[in-house]
Amino acid sequence: MKPPKLSPVIAEEMRGTRVCRRAASLVLGILIADLILIVVTGGLSILTPSLKPTPMAFAAREVLVALVLGVRVRILAREDRRLSSGRLMLALAIFPALFHLHFIGRRITGDAVYYYVYTRSMIRDADVDFANEYQHYDLLRRGDFSMPTDTGHRRSIYSVGPGLLWTPFFVAADGLNLVLNGLGFEVNTSGYGPVHINAVALGSFAYGIAALFVIHAFLRRPFGDRLAGGAVLLLWWASFYEWYLAEQPLTSHPLSVVLVAAFFLLRQKEALATSGGSLVMGLVLGVGMSVRWQNGVYLLLPAVDLLAAAARREALGGIVRRGLSMSAGVFVGILPQMLAWKAIYGEYLLSYPPHGADFLRLDRPFLLNTLFSSRHGLLSWTPVFWLCVLGLIPLTRRHPRRFAILWAPLLIMTYVNACSGDWWSGGAYSNRRFDSLLPVFALGLAAFLQSATTFVRRHPTTLLAGLVIGGAVWNLSFVRAVQREEARAGDSLTFAARSLAAARALSHDIGFPTTWPASWIFAARYDASPGAFDLAAGKYLFYRQNNLNGIADIGTDDDSGLILDGFGAIRQDGPIAYRGVESEGRLIVSLDLPETLGVAFAARSPGDRPSKVEVTINGQAAGSFQVETSWGEGGIEVPQALWARGPNIVTLHADRRIDIDRVSFVRPER
Repeated sequence: MKPPKLSPVIAEEMRGTRVCRRAASLVLGILIADLILIVVTGGLSILTPSLKPTPMAFAAREVLVALVLGVRVRILAREDRRLSSGRLMLALAIFPALFHLHFIGRRITGDAVYYYVYTRSMIRDADVDFANEYQHYDLLRRGDFSMPTDTGHRRSIYSVGPGLLWTPFFVAADGLNLVLNGLGFEVNTSGYGPVHINAVALGSFAYGIAALFVIHAFLRRPFGDRLAGGAVLLLWWASFYEWYLAEQPLTSHPLSVVLVAAFFLLRQKEALATSGGSLVMGLVLGVGMSVRWQNGVYLLLPAVDLLAAAARREALGGIVRRGLSMSAGVFVGILPQMLAWKAIYGEYLLSYPPHGADFLRLDRPFLLNTLFSSRHGLLSWTPVFWLCVLGLIPLTRRHPRRFAILWAPLLIMTYVNACSGDWWSGGAYSNRRFDSLLPVFALGLAAFLQSATTFVRRHPTTLLAGLVIGGAVWNLSFVRAVQREEARAGDSLTFAARSLAAARALSHDIGFPTTWPASWIFAARYDASPGAFDLAAGKYLFYRQNNLNGIADIGTDDDSGLILDGFGAIRQDGPIAYRGVESEGRLIVSLDLPETLGVAFAARSPGDRPSKVEVTINGQAAGSFQVETSWGEGGIEVPQALWARGPNIVTLHADRRIDIDRVSFVRPER
């Protein structure tokens, strides 16, 4: 049957719409290409070849792209092809993130160099021997890189997956350099230059943006388009994700999230129902394991799905075929990591993490610190994850068969992260090692927003109650600040100073809500303010990065995490900054493992006679020493039996006032 003939007017309108659509697509393509060229080259523009765009000019270009994009995908697009509201929100949010990436974000910093060397070495040298890359970055003098491994390579504790997935962007940078060189521009073709690094950073950014759209697609079925979009936006901008998307893009985190999100979407679409889908699902998860090894925990989900299929009495042959296809995909996906380990260490599978045999200590978890401490505690640094976890609870209760299994990877990864040698995740922003859980957290966050929206709709007066409580907290916390002499009521204060004083008073009395219940447990255990938990947790005397080197320096701005109570304000005696103790003062210091230590106190007894000081460690008598009237050192030796793993309370009992400059903890000769 022939379609009905259109009137000339309608046909003309349709032709005009098609022309406008093509014109908008062309303009949009040129503008996007211009933005990409600016980011990759550091300023070269198609539109203004002789003029490097300023931040304002770049932002103006982004606004123009956003307007053309909105017209193209919402007004000119056919009704069945219009970009949904949720996806459009995500698309528009890309522009501030891209601005962040280009003008503010860093490149080769932190762990970035150790991931990037994989890409350069595989493309330029066709190997994973990083001697020349480490030489370029002046790393060969580092102890762990100075000596070759048994295979003659230089060690790496990092995964191969990111470097492998960045290779297309590195190769594209090679092509761009050829074009620029042909046009007469001077370019760096070594693989260390800005074009290569920017191209790889933009590629990682693109993977990260793709992850957000995949998570949105995953959430759309249970929660709808707009709520899913809102949940993804909130998770993006209120968590560590934006940091690793744009501030430090050359890490494994954006790639890990996109692969895990793709795995969840495939599982939702029942890819495991066919052998081909199982193969793809296994490949995605296997590559995810080559990016971040902990993603292997998600193997639990298809294993449970296949067992459930067997319980439903599906054909055993089909289950076996799908399981084998899944396994084959996983094997192919993790093969690059196995080959890299074989080349570097001589083994396809390592018996312990390359960080060292003592890095993962499953019998020594630091759960409260990992989740709540001010040293990158997941829930204290990024409170949005509180909403994610709280939302998972009713979601699981309503749909236990679909979502209860997700608690398994959440709990396993949390426990493993808490058992890591540096549970604070090095120089991370928040606790980045939870990146693999972002799709799970997104489910919980969407469920929380859905429940919260429904609750407020049914009980609108809760908004008024929230305003009343907020106003009361704002006022009463400043009252406590005045009572505690954090501020004076008669002074003129900036908003920042008033807020800080009120926050300190609130923290002293009840701790910060994001650290509950850890701060309350800490306060009850050590008879201290809940606020003391914020700085005391995770400040080690000797252990790993940023430790105190055995020195508790009293009288500095950084000593508040060491002092529980009994010490006066900071005072100065020439070059010596100190605090006074009238009769009793308590310090808190942390050890990774108990050991015998000498404890020396740099102190004086102001006045005309010495003071005797009794020392207790964790409530047990450890010895005494005499403090003279001039600055000097006195000390004791404390046996291993008196120390505990984690925080230790050092209490000084003086028969008269003493001043303390520092406390030194000295390990015996080994």
